[in-house]
Amino acid sequence: MLAIKIMNNNIVSSTDETGHEIIVMGKGIGWQLKPGSVIDPTKVDKIFRMDTATSSAKLKKLFLEVNVESISISSQVVDYAYQQISKKFNKNLIISLTDHIDFAIERFEKNIPLRNDLTFWIKKMFPEEFDVGQYAINLIKEELHLEMPIDEAAHIAMHIINAEMDGNMVHTNEITSLISTSLQIIHVKTGKAIDETSFAYERFLRHLLALAQRIIVKKMNVDQNVELNQAIQRQFSKEYKIATAIQQFIQKDFQFEVNDDEVTFLTIHIHRLLNDD
Repeated sequence: MLAIKIMNNNIVSSTDETGHEIIVMGKGIGWQLKPGSVIDPTKVDKIFRMDTATSSAKLKKLFLEVNVESISISSQVVDYAYQQISKKFNKNLIISLTDHIDFAIERFEKNIPLRNDLTFWIKKMFPEEFDVGQYAINLIKEELHLEMPIDEAAHIAMHIINAEMDGNMVHTNEITSLISTSLQIIHVKTGKAIDETSFAYERFLRHLLALAQRIIVKKMNVDQNVELNQAIQRQFSKEYKIATAIQQFIQKDFQFEVNDDEVTFLTIHIHRLLNDD
C-alpha cells in the first residue's frame, strides 16, 4: 500500500487493490512517512473501507477531530458487533459510533451525565445490541480507566440498532419517541408506577415495537372487529381512554391513522400492565 495523505502519526489515507480509498490506522504508522511512500504493513492495526467518497470524506474529517483512543475503541466495538450479531450494519456505523464515544468520554470527564430513560427497555428488547453496549463500556474502563454508567451501554446499543436499520436515525428516534411517550401517557393518566420487571411490561413493549415498525412502513392492519372493540371499550373504559390518548399522540406526531382494532389491543395491554400482580 502506498500512502496518499498523511493525516497524522497514526492515520494514513491509501487505496486498495481496486483503487478505492481506504483509511489505514496503526500506532506511529504516519511518523516520518511521505505521500507516495510504502506503508509498513507491520504497523497496520486496522483498515477502514467506506461505501462512497462522501462517507470516506466524513470518516477522514472525523478521525482528524477525535482522539485516537476513541477510534480504536469504536473499531473494536464494531468488530465485536459483527461477531455477536448476525445482521448487516450500515457502514457508516464506525462514523456515528466514533463520534458518539468520543463525545461520551468528554462528557464523562466533565461530569455531564446523559440519562437514558429507556435503558431497561433496550436491554429487554435488544439483548444482543445491549451486550455490545456493555462490551463498549467495559472496554472504555479497561483502556481508559473510566467507569461509564449503564445508561451509556444503552446509548451505544441504540447506535447498533440504528445501523441495523440502514443508518436511518429517524427511525430509531421514532421508536424511542413512541415507546417513551406512550409510557409517560400511562403514568400521567394513572399516577401508577409501572413494574418494569413484569411479563406484562415486556409484552407491552413488544407490542409498541411492532406498532412502531408498522408506522415506519406506513402499514396498518385493515381488519376491523367491531363487536370485540365495543366490548373491550365497555369492559375497560379507563384503559380505553388511555389507549385513545396514545392513539391521538401517534396521529398527531407521526401522521399515522391508528384504527379501532389497534386501540383495542393497546387497551388490553394497558389493562394487563396496570393489573399485573
